[in-house]
Amino acid sequence: MDAIQLAPRVPPCAGPIPELQIPMINTMVRYLESEHRKMDEHVLQLALAATRLSRDPSELAAKARVLDVWDEIRHELWSHLQIEDELVFGWGRTHQAISPPLLDTLKVERQEMRALLATLPELPSVEG
Repeated sequence: MDAIQLAPRVPPCAGPIPELQIPMINTMVRYLESEHRKMDEHVLQLALAATRLSRDPSELAAKARVLDVWDEIRHELWSHLQIEDELVFGWGRTHQAISPPLLDTLKVERQEMRALLATLPELPSVEG
């Protein structure tokens, strides 16, 4: 069994968080939580529409709904990644709130997600 290598414990920030930044941080967290809930709803809508479509592959309304939700997911995921990168990771880097090895790992993962997202096909609209 391989030994699990734990990251050294680092303080959450290089210093105390200035009082004026706390409301901004709370706002960022609430915003990102709402974005995650919205993405969860889109995935659920996509699953429901795909289920309808699997029952009747010729149903145009189900096809249109799948395509609409898919397009919303693609668009919102791209902007969500940009927001997280700029707000969360940018702030974490500046305030040394996220360890450099973790930031490096996250950077690679984000690049992979963007590459995958860029390869996802833009689906044609349904002709009625």
